[in-house]
Amino acid sequence: MTLKETLKQLFKLLALYFFFCYSVFTSLGQNISIATDKNEYWIDETIEITFEINARVDSIEFTDSEYFTIANTPVISNSTSFKNGNIEYSNKWVYRLRPIKPGEVLINSPVFHVKGQAFEGKPVSVKVINRQLTEEELEQKRFDSFVKDNFKPMGTYRYTFKGEFGYLERYGKWGWEFHRKLTTEEIEIIKKIQ
Repeated sequence: MTLKETLKQLFKLLALYFFFCYSVFTSLGQNISIATDKNEYWIDETIEITFEINARVDSIEFTDSEYFTIANTPVISNSTSFKNGNIEYSNKWVYRLRPIKPGEVLINSPVFHVKGQAFEGKPVSVKVINRQLTEEELEQKRFDSFVKDNFKPMGTYRYTFKGEFGYLERYGKWGWEFHRKLTTEEIEIIKKIQ
């Protein structure tokens, strides 16, 4: 292959990379970008995804996905600068997602709440490739992810107890939330399971 053909192929690959792995959305001055570190992943790899918005964000909200789980709390960076008398914001969240199903996976933008308005970027598509795992191995992988990952699916419950006191928590929009106190009978049943 000649140098010219090699460079031509390299430019095609770079164009495809940016087409598949990068999405930008602008609405009312809010620029939202979403980027992944590559566009193909093995089922046992984690997807690194970066969400950026050029606004002061009040909150960020994710929706559950049947194709991946959020594996970590994000690495967050924020900056504020003054340019030509205007305040400019830059906010970046870097997450690691754990695929749980092979196939073409659409990663939706989180919803960014800015001054009472909701903004979303365009979704990004990545391909998750199976390493010839059996259904049982995929099921075990999903269970292992459920146990290891910091984020849990909405509605997940866990209990905590020591001695005669205990309580039940439910994973909600803002993380673990107190649900209710455990009864003495429930604590006795849990003690028997151990």
